[in-house]
Amino acid sequence: MKKISALLGVAVLTLSSITGAQAHSSVVKTVPQYQSLLQELPSQVSIQFSEEPLTLKGKAINSITVVNPTGAVISQKSTQIKDEQLIVKIDNSNAVVGTYSVKYRMASADGHVISGSYRFDYKESSKTSPVKVVKDNKWWGSHFIHLHKEHILQALAVLLLGAGWFVLRRRRQSR
Repeated sequence: MKKISALLGVAVLTLSSITGAQAHSSVVKTVPQYQSLLQELPSQVSIQFSEEPLTLKGKAINSITVVNPTGAVISQKSTQIKDEQLIVKIDNSNAVVGTYSVKYRMASADGHVISGSYRFDYKESSKTSPVKVVKDNKWWGSHFIHLHKEHILQALAVLLLGAGWFVLRRRRQSR
């Protein structure tokens, strides 16, 4: 029983240090927002990260690609960097109604690459049927969970291991 308690204690300490050791950059904000419904396509897409992207002279290591519902890439090839943001201009002259996909790749200062994607919808508004724009301004909304699910799962793993260790210690003490 002492070996199991010691093993669980080491596991809890190891997992609790993971979040500090894996302090890589993460997505803070996306514009347009994850799963939003737009009445007008924006002229650019931006993604803000928790730290500045890594830049290497002459190499495009950070990118955003926007794809329309027909599968055509509508973003420019060059992605701009402004502080912690990646920004790409898009061609919204021939807007297509439907779901747009945003794919991103960002190298953080420690060299760790973050990549992912999200979607937003575009529907032209008409006078007879106005479009309801979905806004998720609450920190606990689906946008937050989508961006931080890995951190949430790590925290839950640490809590479960800690609770298991605590229960085993209590059982051992009650004997």
